[in-house]
Amino acid sequence: MSNSRTQHEQESPCLILDPENSSEIAWGFIHARRFPLHRHQKLWWTWDGMRYVLIDEEKIRSELWRWMERQLPHPPKPKHLRDTLEVVRLIRTLPTNTTIPSWIGGGEVDPVDVISFRNGLVFADEYVRESGPRLRPHSP
Repeated sequence: MSNSRTQHEQESPCLILDPENSSEIAWGFIHARRFPLHRHQKLWWTWDGMRYVLIDEEKIRSELWRWMERQLPHPPKPKHLRDTLEVVRLIRTLPTNTTIPSWIGGGEVDPVDVISFRNGLVFADEYVRESGPRLRPHSP
């Protein structure tokens, strides 16, 4: 089996987690990912460095399985994967009233008033008020 890492995985020390503790495994996986992972209206989203993009559940399952292989004292069983993915789903699901565009956890301005460019964000009201753009960095 290959030891290659995806762009979303970080090197993490082997924690040797209890395979029966799905919550502990789920939180470990969430914290080990390089980029945030969220579920909104039954779809998975991950940060790509500039914006949230859709990610297939099969990709998440694969990433989670490989991570669990390194973190559990013995190879994971499909039951461990199913149970852990369900906990990740419960932890990372956004409220149903979350609309897109939206700031996860709140934001300074209405996201509708933000213009997104490859190299950053411009807040429309600041652009008008200050007679020029003030580029802000992308952030999850």
